[in-house]
Amino acid sequence: MSRHRCAARLADSLRSSAARLRPSCGLYLNPVLVDSIRTLWQHCRAYKIVGAQGTLDTPGDDSLWRYQERLVEAARKGDADAAAAVNNESLINATSRIRVQLAAQEDAG
Repeated sequence: MSRHRCAARLADSLRSSAARLRPSCGLYLNPVLVDSIRTLWQHCRAYKIVGAQGTLDTPGDDSLWRYQERLVEAARKGDADAAAAVNNESLINATSRIRVQLAAQEDAG
């Protein structure tokens, strides 16, 4: 699959995830919270695409999926501390990858 097509599918996936966020979390009861999450999601979207595309372009990098199973398991158990730890670990990993990718793009362009 071409890089452009893969990036387009990735962007579509992010749009789909954002659309599912509200009903899946029952957030429709609090419109202020929904709007805050939607706004944050939009602000982060470009970085999510850069990070995810870089992961897809790097053989052997499983960081798009590495944290999901642990996060789902923590949610099933109702373990907020474990969920927060997984989220923080994922954020640190993603931030590092995105910074490297953006620096590489800046050097190349």
